[in-house]
Amino acid sequence: MEKRRVAVFDIDGTVFRSSLLIELVERLIDKDIFPQEAREAYEAERRRWLDRKGDYDSYIFLLAISHSPKFIVDGFGYEAGFDKVYGTFYATGASGNFTGTIEDEDLIKNKAAVLTRAVRKEGLTFEQSFAVGDSESDIGLLDMVERPIAFNPNQTLYTYAARRGWKVVAERKDVIYEL
Repeated sequence: MEKRRVAVFDIDGTVFRSSLLIELVERLIDKDIFPQEAREAYEAERRRWLDRKGDYDSYIFLLAISHSPKFIVDGFGYEAGFDKVYGTFYATGASGNFTGTIEDEDLIKNKAAVLTRAVRKEGLTFEQSFAVGDSESDIGLLDMVERPIAFNPNQTLYTYAARRGWKVVAERKDVIYEL
């Protein structure tokens, strides 16, 4: 089975305002945030999918990894068109009420570990991979991909991204700046 590329997005503060993920990917390509080669590969597979000669997974596989509660992330991910989402799973007791504990907290707090597991489990590859994040909790997964993008980064991520030479993009209202 041929391995598919992976694109990873943090939800909170990163793509939350987007209503459809496909529109986001197309916008990233239109704005040259993703390189021209991505446009060519994406468009060829997208056309095949639209012509019913290919499948959706061949041209895109998108993961969302968030520290927000899983039950919220699931809904957002479904509406935005993500293939797979990961979020914080808050335990509930016999009465159905939250207990105050987080299941697998060590795993979900380490987004790089979540990504590694997802890539292995879903048959993905880091070849030509992208990741988009906005804070220091995303550094681990951004370090793993070929094309990391710090999107509306906080100061810690901005400093780290600048040292590593990563693309930094800031969006304010209807203007997108590449720093």
